[in-house]
Amino acid sequence: MERDNDEERDAFIQAVERMVLEYQCKDFNRWHYWGSILEELDPHNPLLEVGFHGLPYFSGLKD
Repeated sequence: MERDNDEERDAFIQAVERMVLEYQCKDFNRWHYWGSILEELDPHNPLLEVGFHGLPYFSGLKD
């Protein structure tokens, strides 16, 4: 039973990831909407480290 739930959750996360990528660079509001859902489902997902324009977020200034 638990394995089925994990598989369903993983499939849902993959669907949300596709939506984030679908709207990246195209529609900020929809990209942000799906990104927010992804952040709730999987806060450590690597897609959350990439901004709307496909560039990585910077954690600060380097010397």
